[in-house]
Amino acid sequence: MLAGRYLDVVIVGVTAATLAQLLIDGRPVPALVSAMCGLVLLARRRAPAIAIVVSVAGQLALAALLGWHDPAGAFGLALLTFVVAGGLRPEWTAWLGWACGLAQAVIVESRTPGNGLPDILLTCGFCSALFGMSLLVSRRTRAHRELAGQARQAEAERARSAAQAVAVERTRIAREMHDVVAHSLTVAVVQCVAAGDDLDSGAAEIGPVRTRVKAAEEACRDALDELRRMLGARGGDQAGRAAEDNAGRVQ
Repeated sequence: MLAGRYLDVVIVGVTAATLAQLLIDGRPVPALVSAMCGLVLLARRRAPAIAIVVSVAGQLALAALLGWHDPAGAFGLALLTFVVAGGLRPEWTAWLGWACGLAQAVIVESRTPGNGLPDILLTCGFCSALFGMSLLVSRRTRAHRELAGQARQAEAERARSAAQAVAVERTRIAREMHDVVAHSLTVAVVQCVAAGDDLDSGAAEIGPVRTRVKAAEEACRDALDELRRMLGARGGDQAGRAAEDNAGRVQ
């Protein structure tokens, strides 16, 4: 995107320079045609084929208006056409631009007085080399952009996978915690209720009551140990010891 903006600046600059030169020479009609030839290239993103064909056709008309041999024949616009053509997408429009530009160069060079076959071949070779460099840069830029997009997509996919794995692990731990706590508390409640019933009856000896309370304590200790194992709560040792002390007081 940034390279495209730079090219837009170049297009405007070359067009303005050509326009100014022709206006200074007192040629308003060729100046307007040259402005059209350059500014139409700004529409290359939306309509690449139309933009390049219209620009080349306009340059042919400009060359005819200037008599096919005027050095003010907007040679900069012709070179700009090949640079722009190399960056067109889809790529078939780039080759269309190259073919149209080459045909225009051959026509102009062949009609220019004093030019022979070597001049035509030299011009075609230079313009084709310019097109080739622009095409290569465009391909590499697009490849780097695609690689960057794939890297961002892969990173997002890894982040999603990691988030899903964390969510699954949290769900598993929560389920295990629920099972452990529910089982241990059930055992403790049953033992405490039974011990309370024994105490309320007034007929039970202290031994069975102590046994039931001890079983409730062991169930609570097992629950705490299992929670420490699952959560790795090393910082919860003080709370665990406090719970054990409280359970010991029940005795």
